[in-house]
Amino acid sequence: MPFPQAERVIYNKNPLQQVICQLKYNPILTIDSNLPADFQDRIRYEFPFYEETSSLHVQVPESKIQINQAIDINPIKIKTYVFMNEDKSWRIDLSRETLLLSTKKYSRWEEFFGKLQKPLSALDDIYKPSYLSSIDLRYVDLFKRSTLGLNDTSWNDLIDNSFTGLLCSSEVGSFVRGANSVFELDLANGFGKVRISSAIVIDIIDKEDCFMLDSTFFIDKKIELKDVGQYLNIFNKNSTNLLRYAVKEKLHDAMEPDKP
Repeated sequence: MPFPQAERVIYNKNPLQQVICQLKYNPILTIDSNLPADFQDRIRYEFPFYEETSSLHVQVPESKIQINQAIDINPIKIKTYVFMNEDKSWRIDLSRETLLLSTKKYSRWEEFFGKLQKPLSALDDIYKPSYLSSIDLRYVDLFKRSTLGLNDTSWNDLIDNSFTGLLCSSEVGSFVRGANSVFELDLANGFGKVRISSAIVIDIIDKEDCFMLDSTFFIDKKIELKDVGQYLNIFNKNSTNLLRYAVKEKLHDAMEPDKP
């Protein structure tokens, strides 16, 4: 794997802002044409609130386009059925092509993976996708120094130099007010890839500069539904290694790690 093995910990001052898992499959038109009443019945206890949204998706023909050639554009209206828990911090999105689980209150992997089980089982039993075409697992971490008692500490002392770029420069680092970088890496043994975006972002309320680490672990290939857990567990273990590689000891300690 691209990052060294790291011990798993649970941070009391958790930097995670959002975690999203998306499973994609070939379009199932029944999901568009009928309300997902049976699906709702399977998850209603944990996700009692319901909304329905729709969006237009434009399909452009893949044939070669020539100058002044008329193009047939076919907008498709795609429905998304949204199921949320009581405080709306957890949600399930179901559409003709995707099942998505997201939360803004992530605490530990076992809870997140556990909440995926019922909707995944319902998808399999009711709609029976023949296979998945991709799996994505995304983590958005936001490090705000004031909440960690690190106001007077430079990012160079908190984040590994691989992610900080010009912030590491003694000559120009203090002048940097924005930064953004994107890398895509292979995971070991063909278990997908990770796309890592790191950036300096500004808190819109108090204007404090924060460091964001946005990582998406993904694989695009034919995947049986029974193998979802295997891939997600590998992604999760790699996310632990990535985060521990990215943060230096001072930031790690400030987030108050505990054993799981």
